[in-house]
Amino acid sequence: MNRIAILLLVLALALTAGLLATDTSADAGAAPLSIGLSGRSAAAPPLLAMERDEDEDDEEDEEEEDWDEEDEDDEDEDDWRDDDEDDEEEDWGRHREAEEEERHFIMLERLRDVCFDPAQAAMVAIGSLRDDVEREPQEIVEDLERQLKQTKSIGVRNAIRLTLKDLYLEIDHQEKTVLRHMREMLEENDAAQHRREERE
Repeated sequence: MNRIAILLLVLALALTAGLLATDTSADAGAAPLSIGLSGRSAAAPPLLAMERDEDEDDEEDEEEEDWDEEDEDDEDEDDWRDDDEDDEEEDWGRHREAEEEERHFIMLERLRDVCFDPAQAAMVAIGSLRDDVEREPQEIVEDLERQLKQTKSIGVRNAIRLTLKDLYLEIDHQEKTVLRHMREMLEENDAAQHRREERE
């Protein structure tokens, strides 16, 4: 019996010492080690929290990829618009060149017609005498009156007389001269028409 009592006393002292040591470590700020049914320490990070963090990281990566794709799409659209603008500018440039070539060709055709058609050449010359050089109306009138006396073609004489009519109307008190030229023009053309009818 004495041995049993001694063993119980030793056991009680050992338990008391263990409890005191546990309280002391808790008061010192040490984290007590608690073991759950799974055998893992309570201080270890939970698996659910780690998985949640990983899911959030994956979502952020996906959002960044979506933004990158949108940026690439915007860049592709801008490139496409730039290409279209370049094509339109090239088409407009070719269109302008074609128009200039067409105008140049038309001008050459008209110049050829004038050069090889005496009547048209005379009309151009009369217009140049009147407009190409800045002169007083009276000076132009005197020049055309001299040309009228030297001209034999009825068509060219008509063109000179009509030009003189406009110039005389710009000069004050020249109505009688205008009427004189119109009467002479009428008489000349009537005579020319009569001769043509007789030949026919």
